[in-house]
Amino acid sequence: HEFGQRRKTVVKRPLDGWDIEANVTCDKSAVMEGEYASEKEAELNCGSSCASVIDVGCKRKRFRLCSMGGIEEASTDSTCLRRRFPEHRPPQGKPQAPIEDEFWKAFCTEAGVRFRELFDGRLCAAGKALEAARSEGRCAELAVADEKCSSVFDFKDATASAPPVCRCVPKGEKCAPPPTLAEGTSGGVYIIVTD
Repeated sequence: HEFGQRRKTVVKRPLDGWDIEANVTCDKSAVMEGEYASEKEAELNCGSSCASVIDVGCKRKRFRLCSMGGIEEASTDSTCLRRRFPEHRPPQGKPQAPIEDEFWKAFCTEAGVRFRELFDGRLCAAGKALEAARSEGRCAELAVADEKCSSVFDFKDATASAPPVCRCVPKGEKCAPPPTLAEGTSGGVYIIVTD
């Protein structure tokens, strides 16, 4: 830039990008409690029951909230509506910073056990029970950790009356699944992939 000219810094404000309806406000019955002196406060308080932010005088200095389903009307003081819909989620629906960082770092660095499904909706005729599995992935981990298990295992989802079932086929034995599972249950036979 030329000597003597200053660059103008553009600061993004919280309600930038919200559709604006000039000279419009909400019917008094639709105005929610509270008044906010900053855009950030207004944005953070415009939750799932809030349809838009009322920008009093359209000067970006005083804000109220308009409830979902509220009737709009012409404003007499240049007030405008900044609409949350359809592009902006309520604050509680926006991504949040991660919590329990150490757990997720450990979880994401573990390779896990790879497996694939052999038979959907069927279980092996018999098997060695492996405790504490609530998912196929955990069942695969338990099967790999047990030296008596082959690479084949089955898993049956929990029902209203029974916990999930995880079993491995012992080394030297066969799965021999019957044709189908009992009505109302789901599960499958899996094999651990080692390549």
